[in-house]
Amino acid sequence: MNRRINAASIYLVAAVVTTIAAVTVIAAPSQADPVLSGLELAQTTRANCQVLLAKASSSAQRNRANNCITDQTVIINALTPQPSATPTVSPTVTASPTPTPSPTPSPSPTVTTPPPPPGPRVCPDFPAMPDASCTGVPQGVSLRACSIPFGTVVTHGQVIDGCIIQGGLTIQANNVTIRNTVIRGGRVNAGYGSQSGLVLTDVEIDGQNSDPNGQSGIGDNNYTCIRCNVHNTGRGAAVGSNVTIRDSYFHDFAGVPGAHMSAAGSNGGANNVIVHNTLDCVSVTGQGACSGAFVMYGDFAPIDNWLIQNNWFASPGSYCVYAGSDSSGAKPFPHATRLTIVDNLWSRKYTAVCGEFGPVTGWEPNTGSTWTGNRYTDGEPVLV
Repeated sequence: MNRRINAASIYLVAAVVTTIAAVTVIAAPSQADPVLSGLELAQTTRANCQVLLAKASSSAQRNRANNCITDQTVIINALTPQPSATPTVSPTVTASPTPTPSPTPSPSPTVTTPPPPPGPRVCPDFPAMPDASCTGVPQGVSLRACSIPFGTVVTHGQVIDGCIIQGGLTIQANNVTIRNTVIRGGRVNAGYGSQSGLVLTDVEIDGQNSDPNGQSGIGDNNYTCIRCNVHNTGRGAAVGSNVTIRDSYFHDFAGVPGAHMSAAGSNGGANNVIVHNTLDCVSVTGQGACSGAFVMYGDFAPIDNWLIQNNWFASPGSYCVYAGSDSSGAKPFPHATRLTIVDNLWSRKYTAVCGEFGPVTGWEPNTGSTWTGNRYTDGEPVLV
């Protein structure tokens, strides 16, 4: 290769010398020029040969110039460093991860769902009626003897719960609650307006046939009695005003000589609700007599605005129900008004007509009152 380069260079110089008179050439590098590398020299020489080709005036000159260009191109190609081939990088083979075996699931624990807590105690819906099984203190409730000073409640908002109280109670405070409690040998005296907000729930009042005066088991104003079981008192419930009695059982009273008893009764009052109760008036002492199962008399105040619904009446008295009006004029307040007496049951337990003389007396129409759906337990309507 070096011999060829030298021959080309000599040939180029000879060509340049031969034509120097006729053409202008680009001089070879002078002594003062920096030393050129072989590649740079070949590139410069080819450039000069290209100039000679452009200025050649004969075919011989053109041939020599072309040969020079060809030779220098070969030299340039040989001396030009070729870029190293980019090595093909073998792809890195990543080993597939060994799959982690899924853990064997632990068997789900057997969950025993506890039974739902029992709902609030209720008596069966009408026409089933309350009795001892759904009134008074529920089975399983622990009771303890409780002492109330002088038998009188004087603390507002007091709660009496889970007690056995001997001798009865007088309520002289507002918003008293009595529940899950047995009262023996006495009564609950709510008074005639000396308190308000008294609520009895799941309470048994057992008079133990001990009242010589034939008083009611509970009375008179501003109280609510729910699932109460009242028995062996002189009478059942005395109802004045603002009284609610629901789902309760009044029965088996301790008559005294000359007494006129009822399972629930009023001598005047307003704004009362008597719904779904068993009202069974009979004397268990052989003394006194029942006037009726449910009675209303206008003795001390008008009978006004009562709801009497879904009750069960039974009595050997003159009539099972006294409906509050008195056509004879013997009562100071002879006209009962705004009574709603609907969907009640009259029993033939003691007589064929639920009373000695009939099922009802004292009903007065056209006073804003309603009578409908009332019937004997066998389905026969009770008409007025």
